Amino acid sequence: MVRPNSVTNNLTRITKPLQTWQINWNIHWVHIPLANPVNNLAIPEALLRLVKDEGVTFMAGVPTVWSNFLECLNESDINSLPQDLRISTGGAAPHKALIEGLVRYDIKVFQGWGMTETSAAVAYNQLKPILGQTPKSRTAFLIKQGLPLPIAQVRIVESGTVSSGEEKRPVGAIEVRGASVAGAYLHGLTPGKWTEDGWFRTGDIGEFDEFGYLTILEREEDLIKSGGEWIVPRDIEDAILENAWIESCAVVARPDIRWGERPIAFVVLSGAHVPDWSAVRQTLEARFPRYWLPDDFIPLAALPYTSMGKIDRKQLKKQLTQTHEDVL
Repeated sequence: MVRPNSVTNNLTRITKPLQTWQINWNIHWVHIPLANPVNNLAIPEALLRLVKDEGVTFMAGVPTVWSNFLECLNESDINSLPQDLRISTGGAAPHKALIEGLVRYDIKVFQGWGMTETSAAVAYNQLKPILGQTPKSRTAFLIKQGLPLPIAQVRIVESGTVSSGEEKRPVGAIEVRGASVAGAYLHGLTPGKWTEDGWFRTGDIGEFDEFGYLTILEREEDLIKSGGEWIVPRDIEDAILENAWIESCAVVARPDIRWGERPIAFVVLSGAHVPDWSAVRQTLEARFPRYWLPDDFIPLAALPYTSMGKIDRKQLKKQLTQTHEDVL
């Protein structure tokens, strides 16, 4: 992915081990020139100019970075990018619409999954040649987090099923162990994060497919349980984002007296479009059980983000919880 004479632009924060290692790889191992990174969360136009002017061939960043980059690219008059431009994304699972948008510009997209506690990625998605023979099937694999790397073991402890259509899919808690995985926190904090046989409980819920590819469905605390049934917000978000007039969205749980929790969709519109919520509901009704459909669509000027560029779902939940308490 990173080769001699590549030009890289690392847009990740160097506070995490993997990001620091990336700079070492760039400078000491393959001797490639580094383009000056820019804060493209604020100025994606500057990043796009940098890519063109410097001939950047490899970039790494979180999905929010690439969402802004893609929006800027769609609005620009640029009709060509550096040949063999490659993008690596991580930190959060990218939406299907983002992957499809980048691929339309012939950008090669890779993603991985890991945590601070794993020191680096423990799974990486580099598509096997035998898979993804059509654009649709290729996208279906590119949205997965990939195959476990040799440095760590990954297992799923089944804890239930998800029924997003006619089939029930077994899903469970993801646990990892290996030479790159921490064995404890400093001063013995939260020892319950490790099992008795040494597996680290990541807090993510996911599944493996028949080819061994790992998919992260959601953080455990972000899944929605309505009437005893699990709902995966990311699946709903992917379907909502198929509407071109929707720029971004986040589905979170709102407390409900009858059902326990119900899904609510926060939506950011693209430009001055007039929302057509009936079209969105038709899209969702054709794909999901009725109880998966959001009770409300709440327009926002922008979604809240954490300092790491991830959607701040806690802030959105807090807003809904306060509203629920006011009603009570």
